Amino acid sequence: TWFMRGEFAKAAAELETALKLAPRDYDVGYTLGLAYLKQRQIAPARQIYNRMLRQLGDRPELHISFGRAFREMVFLEEAIDEFKKAIALDPKTAVAYLWRGLARNHQGDVAGAIDDLTRYLELAPNAADRADVEQVITDLTNANAPPPAPEVRPASRAPCRTAHRHPTSPAPSSRDPDGRPGARVRGPGPWRAESRDLRRRAGWQGT
Repeated sequence: TWFMRGEFAKAAAELETALKLAPRDYDVGYTLGLAYLKQRQIAPARQIYNRMLRQLGDRPELHISFGRAFREMVFLEEAIDEFKKAIALDPKTAVAYLWRGLARNHQGDVAGAIDDLTRYLELAPNAADRADVEQVITDLTNANAPPPAPEVRPASRAPCRTAHRHPTSPAPSSRDPDGRPGARVRGPGPWRAESRDLRRRAGWQGT
């Protein structure tokens, strides 16, 4: 199809015709909206999705699907807005918190992401991806924690080696715990755990 070939303008035209023949076909409507989003056209995508809501009913599942489409194309505000609508319709829709949490993390709202992912696990304690989500929460929490206070060591009575230090050598305070001058400890970063989870969940519609 045109969509699979990346010809999104042609795909949209083809899908518009198909939607006129089957106006209640979810797959056609969703893909048509996504074809517009692939072209960075939010307005026509919103029009299609709003039409689907009128025809299929204002349900949390639809808002979650639309939110995921917006998030895929990094329209994060629009994605979060759809997830909020799903939660407003049913505050116990666990997967809405999951996807809103991931969108918030992508947006840089770490505290909001942690809150949403924690709420997801509260509502879905037996979720198959619980271990993955817990790891994301741990990584985000650790990344957001304040750095530890520098260790203060008492002055040594031994001869000061810094007196013989070359002027261009880094000061002892710039050394890491292994004694390497100027080294910095690099952590995995929370995005790696999230990206691993998302790759594993590719195409998953949630439960």
